[in-house]
Amino acid sequence: MNSDLVDFANYLRRTHALAQPAKEGADTAASQAEGALRKLWDMTELSAGDFADKVCSFFKLPRATLQELLAAPPLVKPFSRRFLRATSVFPHEAAEGRPALAVADPSDLAAVRAAEIVLGGKIAVRVASFEDIATILDHRLGEEEAGLATQERAVAPREDDAVAAASPRHDRRHRADRKRQDDHACDNACGAQPADPQDSHH
Repeated sequence: MNSDLVDFANYLRRTHALAQPAKEGADTAASQAEGALRKLWDMTELSAGDFADKVCSFFKLPRATLQELLAAPPLVKPFSRRFLRATSVFPHEAAEGRPALAVADPSDLAAVRAAEIVLGGKIAVRVASFEDIATILDHRLGEEEAGLATQERAVAPREDDAVAAASPRHDRRHRADRKRQDDHACDNACGAQPADPQDSHH
């Protein structure tokens, strides 16, 4: 059981953020291993941004807006797309140039540790809403995929041109090698002897 999330569920109760019918099921949702914070959000009547504000207040972490994330250089290349989407995290470069991680669920310490391993050290953690992280991932991963597709289209003609350019040279070399092999085979088969140097004087 994640005690942080149980405490957060209690915090939501105290601040009257939980919808009345959801109050009894909040502890059950908070005790689940995966997606607990998102389930708690579903039990509230808060917008994605307002819920993220509650998360910031409880976990005492700075807030990241969508505009800030859009302006930040992404650090998504070393990460699998599945990991980023499943954990709702967005690795990026902070204003001071340090690696940072926007998270929707700061209680997911395993995701934070995994990002630190990939990025090579401690990272600054900021909270963003689930919706904002989904939006920035769609935007940045879409750019990555479009860039890869463009590179593949650009490389393919060059490879074809290289093959086409090399083919005549390859054919000429092949014919020359084949001729030398045939001449050598013919010499061996016919028992040809080297010409007598003295024959050239007659």
